[in-house]
Amino acid sequence: MRRGGGARAGGTRSGGTRSGSGDSLRGAAIRLTLQFIALMTVVLVIVAGVVFAIVSVDVNESNQRSVVVASQLDSVQETPSGTYITVVEHGRQISSDGLPDGLVDTDALASAAALADTGDGRGGGGSSGGGTGGGSSALQSQRTVDGQTYLINTSRHGDRIVQVAVNLSEGSEELTRLAVALVIAGLVALVVAAALSYLMARRAIRPLADALELQRQFVADASHELRTPLTILSTRAQLLQRRGRSDLPADVGAAVDGMVRDSRALTGILDDLLIAADTRSEVPLAPIDVTRTADAAIATLQDDADRLGITLSRSGTGADSGAGAASGPGAGTDSGPAPGSGSAGSGSGPAAAGPGAPVTVNGSEAALLRLHIALLTNALDHAREAVRVDIAVEGGSVVIRVIDDGPGFDPAIADRAFARFASTRPATPAGNGATHYGLGLALVAEIARRHHGSVRIEQPTGAGVGAIVAVRIPLSTAA
Repeated sequence: MRRGGGARAGGTRSGGTRSGSGDSLRGAAIRLTLQFIALMTVVLVIVAGVVFAIVSVDVNESNQRSVVVASQLDSVQETPSGTYITVVEHGRQISSDGLPDGLVDTDALASAAALADTGDGRGGGGSSGGGTGGGSSALQSQRTVDGQTYLINTSRHGDRIVQVAVNLSEGSEELTRLAVALVIAGLVALVVAAALSYLMARRAIRPLADALELQRQFVADASHELRTPLTILSTRAQLLQRRGRSDLPADVGAAVDGMVRDSRALTGILDDLLIAADTRSEVPLAPIDVTRTADAAIATLQDDADRLGITLSRSGTGADSGAGAASGPGAGTDSGPAPGSGSAGSGSGPAAAGPGAPVTVNGSEAALLRLHIALLTNALDHAREAVRVDIAVEGGSVVIRVIDDGPGFDPAIADRAFARFASTRPATPAGNGATHYGLGLALVAEIARRHHGSVRIEQPTGAGVGAIVAVRIPLSTAA
């Protein structure tokens, strides 16, 4: 069963951590508050709109009821405040006292009379158009007089033509007062909600912020403590390296060179850990040749590959430079099967930059070295006889494929292979085997994301291919 090998811890530099933690907490609380306020605003607008619509409909129905009641009054003088009646009967017109000049709709009266003369709308008492119920036919309109808006309803009741004018200003003022009240109440509610949500957000985030702060401090302290013995080890290796080559056997000299190289790489990894764990800092990017980084990772893990009897090689762009040639047991012979052929997982031929040509991306050298080491370590854990790193340029990106001839990914874990602690092996294996935590491929995914790239599992193609993990990173614009 496959797993993501390797381990990684998060952290940050200890200087100014309290201030940075407070800024991060404050920023997160503000973002949560703004999101909550946006949601509250939408809810309040919907509620206010529904309330205003209901009241508006009720006011309109009230005006219609006023029209019906007024049209049935016997006397034009017994009208409620703001309501005026004009009655035309047997050629005589009677209006309520105080009727504003210009309020009578003579055209509507004429139209109602014309309908009566043609025989239309006779037999009053039925429900009229417009929903007034004031007669068999009704005409409604609005008219503004002296700054006041009136609803005018003209209907026929037997031989009588009744025109009722109801002042709408009171209803309009009521709706205006309601709208103002809703706006003020909404603003007050938003202010109170903003203050309470900010306090609750800070309280809810505080434990997480404290945990992240402890994590940063732990990695910072661990990196600082590791740096001292690492520096001593590097110094001793360099002193041993400076001794005459004649004093050292060839294999010992090569091992000393490897110790110096690995100690420098570890120093870079410690620095990269500090930068990667501090989410408030930007990763310093520089043009990095991916082929050189892959070759360095292969050289670092070569002894492990030899111990396991696995062929470790590189193909694709820059493979003729020498450093990426196949090595290990069976290297350069037909006895060691090379998993796949060409660029695995690529349906079309990738663009090659030419043998020995650099493939440059904007990134962190230490981070990319960690990425290659994690991929190769994971492959070595599962390969039978061969592991190969294939580097190809496809479009505007470089694709790093690590291919092995192992059993492949377990379908049960393939979908979450890049999640932390995604492993089908026990955390503490029996015997003297290495401890596996399921963090290696999660580390790969994180580094790829930091470099604006992606990582995925590709379907094996060709005989002898067990698994293919492909990382895609944009090429440097200066490349």
